[in-house]
This record gives sequence, C-alpha cells and structure tokens, in this order.
Amino acid sequence: MATLNFQDTATEFRVKIVGGFTGGVVAEVQRFWRTAANEEGRRFAVDISTMAGYDAAGCALLRTMSRHGVKIVAGTPQSLIFLSEISRTAA
Repeated sequence: MATLNFQDTATEFRVKIVGGFTGGVVAEVQRFWRTAANEEGRRFAVDISTMAGYDAAGCALLRTMSRHGVKIVAGTPQSLIFLSEISRTAA
C-alpha cells in the first residue's frame, strides 16, 4: 500500500511517495499539485526516493509535472532509474 508524506513550508510544498505510485495515489498527488500551483512563490517538489514503482498514469503525471517545473527528488539508485525514465521524452 502506497502512502504519501507531506512537508509544507513557506517556500516549498513537498510530497514524498512511499511505495507504488498508482491509482488513487496518482489522483491525490495531481489534486495537491493543482492546488499548490495556485499559490505564488512556493515550489512544488516530489520525492521519489522511496517510490517502489509506478503505473502508466503515474509515469505520465510525473513527466507532466517535470515539464512544468516541478522538482523531482531522487536519492537512491532505484529512484535515479525512475527519474531517468520520467525524464525521457515519450515515444
């Protein structure tokens, strides 16, 4: 079961994905991102260091977020592989 951990500061709203980034978790992150996008002066970041994997919708959302300036944080070898996959241009 995936969980989300949130860190909300004056300058950044950060979501840490723990487990699989699929289904309802993807929709929840998308809602938080849309809400945060309306707040000027704060950066939105997604930490994928403890993410176990993602489905097509999760990958698509992370790609879209990255293209719109969201900071994707990867701090483990596996998360760096995910980051590489997310950063690739979709075929």
